[in-house]
Amino acid sequence: MRRNTRVFVLFLALLCSFGFAQAQPGQIAFEADQSVIDNQKNFALYTGNVRITRDGATLTAQSVRFNYANSGKETSKPTLTTVVAHGGVHITFEDKTATADKAVYDAQTQTITLTGKEKPATVTAPQGTTSAGSFTIDRVSGKIEAHKSPMHRVKTTLKPGQDGLSFPENKK
Repeated sequence: MRRNTRVFVLFLALLCSFGFAQAQPGQIAFEADQSVIDNQKNFALYTGNVRITRDGATLTAQSVRFNYANSGKETSKPTLTTVVAHGGVHITFEDKTATADKAVYDAQTQTITLTGKEKPATVTAPQGTTSAGSFTIDRVSGKIEAHKSPMHRVKTTLKPGQDGLSFPENKK
C-alpha cells in the first residue's frame, strides 16, 4: 500500500510539473481505459483515451508514462524523472493550446519537448500560431525553441494588434 501511495504522489508531482488542471483548485483528475503501475520497474502507464486535468489545464493523449526513481529507502518519496505522452497529444492551458505526436517532460532539466511526425507540432496563443517539427520549452528560463524537421519547417502566423503586437499601417 505504501508503494501505491508513492506512485500516486509521483503522479501528482508530474501533473504539477506540466501545469495540468481540474475543476476544483489544486485537484488533479485523470481518466484512461487502462493503467499499469510497476514499482519494480519504476513506472506508471496510462493508456487509451488518457485525459489529465488540473486547475483549468488539460492533457489528452493515447498514452502517458511516468518514470521515476526510488532511493531504495522505504520512507523516501519517489523522484519523477520523465513523463512521456504519445499519440494525439493535446494540451490546453488558459487561452493557449499545443498539439504534437509526442510530448516529453524531463524533470531534471525542467524541459518539455513537443514533437510532430505526420503533422507538425503546433503552439497556438492569442498572438498567433507557430508550427514546427519540434519545440523545446525550458520551464526555468521561459525560452521556447522551434526546430525544423525533414518534413516540417518552422512556420509562424501572427495576429497584428494582439497583446502589444502592432505593425504600421500600409499607406498607398
